[in-house]
Amino acid sequence: YALGCSARPGKSAPHLQGIWNGFDLPPWHTDYHMNLNVQECHWAAPTSNHVECLAPIVRMLTQDWREELRRFARDQFEAPGLAMGLCNDWLGRSVGGWCFDVELSITAWMADLVWLSWIYNPSDKNYLRETVHPFLRECCEFYQSILVRDAATGTYIIELSHSPEQFGRNAKGEFVIVTGRNPTVDLSCLRTLLDAFIESCESLGDNADGLLERCRDIRAHLPEFPTLDGILIDHAVSYYPQGDRTSPFAWCHRTPSRLVPIFPSRQIGLHSDTDALELGRRSWKEFGSYGDSDFSGWSYSWQAAIASGPDWIVITSFM
Repeated sequence: YALGCSARPGKSAPHLQGIWNGFDLPPWHTDYHMNLNVQECHWAAPTSNHVECLAPIVRMLTQDWREELRRFARDQFEAPGLAMGLCNDWLGRSVGGWCFDVELSITAWMADLVWLSWIYNPSDKNYLRETVHPFLRECCEFYQSILVRDAATGTYIIELSHSPEQFGRNAKGEFVIVTGRNPTVDLSCLRTLLDAFIESCESLGDNADGLLERCRDIRAHLPEFPTLDGILIDHAVSYYPQGDRTSPFAWCHRTPSRLVPIFPSRQIGLHSDTDALELGRRSWKEFGSYGDSDFSGWSYSWQAAIASGPDWIVITSFM
């Protein structure tokens, strides 16, 4: 209902705080938080048969902000294509700063909304050709430029990124932002983007500059999701002030980022093989074991979507 009231054709897309927030100066500058907030408020649009509610955010990304997103990729990463940071103003300009502007899942995650606007309304192939496909192409150009291929394993590595809203503690017990290598959320969103672009290329017959083949190669050589003791973790390696560490985060700011492969990416679920399904179930239970004191209290709607995928029985851990 809130999305339907705030996503009007030709208007700005919903953002972090709507006009209903009751503050003259809304929290967090009422900007566009792209690390889950904007995505989450649009998730219901396609599956509720209201794909038209995606139109404002798609227009902003593919038209209004396009040049700014290209500039951000060029200036922040010296990369082609386009990219976006965590926090953006009304013109698409980043207001997040380092290190939030190296949350590399965001570009692929937002691109999924553009792709869904086609998948749930595939009536006009010109829309795919002229709007969706060119945007996906520029996103893939960005990623294929910044990924590093590991000489030993042949896999493509995300050397430095940040799993959204995950925090660690330093030697004094203070909260610190911890970056890392190969975040689960990055790998999951990138798989979704590459699958979408490959399907789009095959549908339109686009392989003009070889990007399709490069993306196929990247998709085939992405690392496995990082795990430890049978559960998904946020980073393959986390760069703590005290030194590198491989472990789950015991604290976060309410967001189950490491569970993105379950939802919204749906790469782990009842359709999965036995091992993958068990990984999803164990990871979900581990996340819930921390309780809801700051760790997960805000994101119940996301948690409900996650719980509906691997096994309904585990929902009881939150009841």
